[in-house]
Amino acid sequence: MTAALTALNGVAAALVSVARLPDGPGTATVTWTGATGLHPTIKSVAGTIGHKRLAATGSVPDYLDHQGLTTSSSSTMMTLATIRGKLGGNPFTIAITLSTNPGSDGTSGFAGVTGTFHGLPVSATINPPANHAASGTELGSFSGTIGPQHVRGTIEQPKRSHGYNTAHATFVVSG
Repeated sequence: MTAALTALNGVAAALVSVARLPDGPGTATVTWTGATGLHPTIKSVAGTIGHKRLAATGSVPDYLDHQGLTTSSSSTMMTLATIRGKLGGNPFTIAITLSTNPGSDGTSGFAGVTGTFHGLPVSATINPPANHAASGTELGSFSGTIGPQHVRGTIEQPKRSHGYNTAHATFVVSG
């Protein structure tokens, strides 16, 4: 759970941050700090998306107090994190959720991202690698929209070093 949370925090920050980039390919590098274990935290998120600077903070629900859990007859949704900050001076807020029944909401991904960026709606799905047995560096792929723009890409497994987590993504923006 902690590994998934750590990975998805970086992925979501990278994904939401591609708004208003020129059409075409791009890269993102996002680094974040925080505690792991039973009470994970997100202290800071920083990086670059295209040529724009990212600065944010985040919060993680306390699952021991049953925060962040939503149940229905078909699945349980867990809010993994909420991240708020600025990209290139523009505000954004995103929530990252994990479903115990992927596909029950009409998507095929194991995680979702919803929120806003500079007043535009953000919606995305994060999928496992196409070859689940692959042992490469890919965490998965993502696809979604930020306002009228479409974005898709892949995310590498985050790396942890000296208390910092770093994720890299490549993406293509269209629309």
